Amino acid sequence: MYVSPAAYEDNFAPHEASLLAAMANILEVVPDKKMSLQWDICQEALVFEDYFPTRPTNYKAQNFALMGCLGNAVPEPVVLGYHLCCSPPG
Repeated sequence: MYVSPAAYEDNFAPHEASLLAAMANILEVVPDKKMSLQWDICQEALVFEDYFPTRPTNYKAQNFALMGCLGNAVPEPVVLGYHLCCSPPG
């Protein structure tokens, strides 16, 4: 998912809500004992790499808070992983 730098700040809450809702939908049909979940961290990694022309001054705190929220929302015994997409788009 691409997020325009101008919309980066406004995207955080809807993005988080969307991911949590998608996970809840999946958990309704896939038994948690048979599930693993991977959060793809692409836009967040690009912000750290200074890929965009601008970034919020508190980008580190925002990103770590988002990853913590998403990770803490994954119930046990679901296996959780993070995929850090670190190559530039294109």
